[in-house]
Amino acid sequence: MGSSFIYSCSNCGYSFDFMLGIGFAYSPDSFYRFNWDEEENMWCYDKQNMWLSVIKSKKMLQEIKDIMMSKNGRLIENYGYGLYYSKSCKKIYNRFYFELYYNEDGQMKVFIPKYFDEHKKELIRINAGDVSKVAIECPKCKGTEFMEGIGPCWD
Repeated sequence: MGSSFIYSCSNCGYSFDFMLGIGFAYSPDSFYRFNWDEEENMWCYDKQNMWLSVIKSKKMLQEIKDIMMSKNGRLIENYGYGLYYSKSCKKIYNRFYFELYYNEDGQMKVFIPKYFDEHKKELIRINAGDVSKVAIECPKCKGTEFMEGIGPCWD
């Protein structure tokens, strides 16, 4: 079961929340659903494949499919929604973290997603307890002090 956190600006009350972890629907098997497309002569994502709901980048979806289908990539259990920080935008983003292990030329490799902000700067993964340690700005009033609360669990 996933959890969530709520952050409220101490100045204007603007609030935002983030999901953390995973719910029961995110079973490892749900990430391995692919179908062979006879017309395209290639593997395609099944409509029920969980990657389609957690990854928005078409480029990253292609990389994931290539690793899983061509290089026997395996998702380990350390996956779920996490927090990412942008130094340039002073924002916190909610993104899906995962590690895909695969073998290439006899060497074990790992694919870890890289996410970027609107300025094309790479986001930094942070722990929920570290939000108060990074400089974030309220998008409404540009305030920099926030109150943290625990939100509902989700599935």
